[in-house]
Parts: sequence; C-alpha cells; structure tokens
Amino acid sequence: MAHFEVHYYRPAGGPLGPDEMELFARTVGDYKMTYDPADGIARYLHPDTGISFEFAQIAPDAVPPEFRAAGSPGHAGVVCRVPLNRASIIGAEAVPIMLILGQRFRLLIKHAGASNKPPAVGEQNALMEAWLDANAAAKEAAEKAGGETRYAWAHEDLAVWYRYQLMRVTLEKKMTDSGYSVAVPRMRLVRDTKAENAIRTMIEWPEYQPTIFPPVNLLRMRREKKTMLGLKKTEIIGWTALDDVRRAIANLVHKIGTDGGDVYLLGENQAKQAPERVDQVPLNIDIDRFAAVRIDEIIDV
Repeated sequence: MAHFEVHYYRPAGGPLGPDEMELFARTVGDYKMTYDPADGIARYLHPDTGISFEFAQIAPDAVPPEFRAAGSPGHAGVVCRVPLNRASIIGAEAVPIMLILGQRFRLLIKHAGASNKPPAVGEQNALMEAWLDANAAAKEAAEKAGGETRYAWAHEDLAVWYRYQLMRVTLEKKMTDSGYSVAVPRMRLVRDTKAENAIRTMIEWPEYQPTIFPPVNLLRMRREKKTMLGLKKTEIIGWTALDDVRRAIANLVHKIGTDGGDVYLLGENQAKQAPERVDQVPLNIDIDRFAAVRIDEIIDV
C-alpha cells in the first residue's frame, strides 16, 4: 500500500518520547486516536467517517535517506503515513491533524514532494496540495497496474455524506439537549451490484421510530406482513427510496438546517402516525443487491 509520508523535525529536545505521543493522542481525542507504546504507533480512526491513518515512532536508522537530518533541526523520530489512491476527503481530514502534532511540540515538517528542501513550519494549503498531487499520481499508477479495486463516486455526493458524518455526533447532542428522544443514524455506504456498483447512501429505520432523516438515497426497513385474517406474520426486510417515504410523511417531518446539509426530524408524536402512511410505500425485498463498501475503497470523480 502506497502512503503519503510527512516527517517531523525538532530544533531542540531530541526525538519525541512515548509520553509526548500519548499527550498528542489525547489532544486529538481518545475516541478518534489511540496510542500504543508497545509499537510506538498513534492510530487515528474516525468512528463516523471511517477515515484512518497513523503516526509512527521510528528509529534513526529507519528514517529514509532523503529525510535524514544532519545537525539541527534533528529528526523527531515520528512520521505520519496517510494511505494513497483514496478519496480526497482523507487528505482533508488528515492534514489538520498533521499540523496539530507540529504545533503542539513546535516541530518542523518535510514531505516526499519537498524532500530536496529543508524542514519548514507546516502550512495547511501547501500540505493539502502536496497530498492531492501524491494521491493523483498513486491513482494513475494503480490504474495502469490494474491493482486495488476502487469505486468511483461524484465528489459532490461524497461531500454531502462527509459533512453529515462529521457533524452527526454534534447533532445527536443537540437533539438530546433540546429534549428530543430521536435516533441520529450514521449513513452507510453501499454499492448497487445491479447498477454497475454505483455508490448509494443508506440508513436503517427500525420500527418507525422517531428519527433524523439525513440526506440519504435509501432506507432499509422491516415491515410486518399480515395474513388474510389480519394476523401478524413474519416481518419482511427491504429497502425503499428516502424521497418516497418523505413524500408519504411530508407534513409529519420538520426540516432542520445544519452544517451537514438539511435533515428532517420525525418526532415522537409524529412517528406514531407514520406507519399507516409508510406502509403504503412499496418495499423492495431485493436487499442483497447492495453490498457494503468502505470509504477507503472509494475515489471521488
């Protein structure tokens, strides 16, 4: 797997130690970054976007020749590795975290695209541009080599998904603080195996519960099927388009503008009225046509 590497340099003080790396991980947030002193790696994983990368402590003899430093500033013994041939949002999420490490300990940085230049203070736009250039080159190389499978997704649609996933926890807290007992679901990424693996977004909507409807394509639902005598029978699982459901319950939902785009709130009282209307919306039981896909399997176009 190809990586974009950023190496860190310290004008004074020697390499970063385990205590400093652990402090850095806490600065980023325990729910997103963990540090393991056994292998010297601080691993970043965002629970809602699925984006991951790492900061690794390395010995002086493990530093690539083009990144070795003679004199001051000396190598700080840390490298950030971000996977390449990925969606552009991975760089957008990683770059600010790269800069946090530099700012926290007054470190200078150098990346592969500037290996012939001295270490310098990190600058977000320049670092993002360097990552995008490296990512585009890795994508082209992978296409020529016929390597890893990637699924194309329009950048605009990717951005909608990403903005919502980033603010989902904040929205969940806002709903709770406002007295709403509603689900704020994560968007799932799926590919439609019967439509050339087109990427779709989907949420679960169990038992018509009060919920926030984010800007997704599809709802996965369970519905009770009744016999001719009106007795309840085994439930069926299927999917339908969010737009069809929203039209059915148009006067029951309330639009809320957020940093992640418009979402629709179905409150507790309104949810009680939803089943009768939503049950009229056809449910497609061909749920197996959708296969889960990870963000690291997607490239934006």
